[in-house]
Amino acid sequence: MLSLSRNREDDTTMPDIDLYVIHKLDRRQPPEALAAQLTAELNRTDPRDSLTRSRIETARVILGDPARRTQYDQQLNDPSAPAITEATLAQLSGRTAPTAPRRSVTARPLAIVAAATVVLLVIGIVLVVTLTGGDDDKDTTTAQNPGTSQPTESSGSGGSAGSQRSPAAVGQTVKHDGVEWAVIKAERITNRGQICGGLGINSRVIGVTVEGKNTGASAEQVFSYSTQNVIFSGRARSANCAEVGGQVKTGTTSIPAGQSQQITYFFSLPDTGSDPTTFIFETWDETRIYFTLSYS
Repeated sequence: MLSLSRNREDDTTMPDIDLYVIHKLDRRQPPEALAAQLTAELNRTDPRDSLTRSRIETARVILGDPARRTQYDQQLNDPSAPAITEATLAQLSGRTAPTAPRRSVTARPLAIVAAATVVLLVIGIVLVVTLTGGDDDKDTTTAQNPGTSQPTESSGSGGSAGSQRSPAAVGQTVKHDGVEWAVIKAERITNRGQICGGLGINSRVIGVTVEGKNTGASAEQVFSYSTQNVIFSGRARSANCAEVGGQVKTGTTSIPAGQSQQITYFFSLPDTGSDPTTFIFETWDETRIYFTLSYS
């Protein structure tokens, strides 16, 4: 059980992070149903939005596991417990806490009003410039749109392999933080009824086998299967399960220093559409390595 040493009623500046409200979930649903809804949300999220995807995955790890969910619910419903923060969720899920602040759900109306005000001001300025004709003799400067934050990509050996613009091929090694990663096989699964206890019996199943060779001095952790993705029909689709050494692996995988490990990720996909050709592997520090798939 997480520490209950601080009284929440005395802490008016730190509201709880209510995962049910944030992700629009029904508290009456069982863990497996919540996990399925969060998986669907993850699949709808832009693969470049690593912060949002990380938070969805943390919610799924907590609410999709009966023991973790019970622990979370107890603290959420206990007025004498400390507020649930990013650090609380990280401790409960075993994942890294994001550094960017969450946007408050209650702050959204104010944000909408502020945005509308800015739009009106811009329209007013444009009208003034149009009516006055502007000043053609002055140099103009175009402001750059910062856009959305991009995920960290591994440059790999050679400076480009493994990036979004230059994915690594099957069999090509990408070194990141002391570990050499490679997709050694991508295959269409025919005996899908035997994969992960009968995965995707009514749909196609793709298997992607990743090998990590740890050349560092300490063990390397690998996230659970749900953080690994293929791009299918223009959207990221997370893996449905994974196997290590022929055994189903639901949690994190550890690669000891000086050793190698193979992990096969399985994706249950609709029968329509082309097979995915892009695989996105996420490392423990949330760096994404891109691979181009060719099937054996």
